[in-house]
Amino acid sequence: MVKDMGVVCSGQKNMRVLFLAPEVFYSPGGIQTYNQQLVNALRDLGYNLKVVSLNDAVRFSLKGYFFVGAGRFKFLKKILFILYALKETIFFKPVLIISAHINFSLCCAFINRFFKIPFFTVIYGIELEKTKWLNKLAVKSAKKIISISNFTKEKFLALFPPVKREDVFIIYPFVDVNKFRPHTKDLSLLQRLGLAPSDKIILTVARLSKEEKYKGYDRVILAISGIIEELPQIRYIIGGGGDKEEIERIKVLVKEKGLKQKVILTGFIPAQELVNYYNLCDCFVMPSEREGFGMVFLEALACGKPVIAGNKDGSQEALKAGKLGLLVDPKDIFQLRQAITSIFKKEIDNRLLDGDFLRKAVVENFSREYFYKKVKELLEGMSN
Repeated sequence: MVKDMGVVCSGQKNMRVLFLAPEVFYSPGGIQTYNQQLVNALRDLGYNLKVVSLNDAVRFSLKGYFFVGAGRFKFLKKILFILYALKETIFFKPVLIISAHINFSLCCAFINRFFKIPFFTVIYGIELEKTKWLNKLAVKSAKKIISISNFTKEKFLALFPPVKREDVFIIYPFVDVNKFRPHTKDLSLLQRLGLAPSDKIILTVARLSKEEKYKGYDRVILAISGIIEELPQIRYIIGGGGDKEEIERIKVLVKEKGLKQKVILTGFIPAQELVNYYNLCDCFVMPSEREGFGMVFLEALACGKPVIAGNKDGSQEALKAGKLGLLVDPKDIFQLRQAITSIFKKEIDNRLLDGDFLRKAVVENFSREYFYKKVKELLEGMSN
């Protein structure tokens, strides 16, 4: 049980919840992390939980917690996912289904129609623009919508107008402050990347793909090209794997701007190494345009690092409307350039450079305890 959450509410141990996830352990990313947080909250709060995952390839059973992944059978996983979901519906007899992606809404609506089991749907942001019309129709049957941010909530309400505002429930993600915490720069990592202790390091953690260009890593490269003479020791690390075509596009851009010695593409960063990259940098920058929230901002702040983000999306909520970092127009290269320069020249509010202040603010505003409290509040209000 989680500390400070009190006694499990009456009947909670017997409340059967079926959780349908795109993935929980399969690959790193914001959706996966949020799914893990929801699953752990349900388990730790004492609900009788079964998880069916589309992409994971593991299967295990613990007391009050069963997990099965359809990803073991790559070419049949979609069919198996539906069969697993139906099997658990019939034999587990859940009183609630949580659809951890809007694309599962059709399956959940079918179950709701024939088995009278209510379902919640989780929304993140970018996926809402690509939702097929059948799932758009099906999600209207959801009893509640769990949104990762207010930005995503407003986006959802604009695209799905018949849904009532009060049926969209915001639960912000939290950051593991025990894992993401400040420590000295890893000298072996510096050496591996060919960097010097005196270098001024900017970091972005993002997947390099055509679908995620909105995160703005290419615009950071353009901004750096304009301040290199003023800040000759600046280095830019882009951490994350990606698609061959997009990686090649970025390499060409770096070459065109004469920044081959300034920009480092690390490729995929293992989860256990990520905290070392945050602590290696002097500033975390990701001027995204369509971020649902941005877990990476919380991770950087928990490590005490100054942050620059876009002012057009859910990034604003991660930075508490500018109270925890600089917000810029993500398409304005000049504004981005000024923000980077002002951090390294320390020409901004001292609190935004104060690692202790930034970490404390994350602990206070995005805690595990608050997340669990919101999950418990939502499920206890099911009957309303």
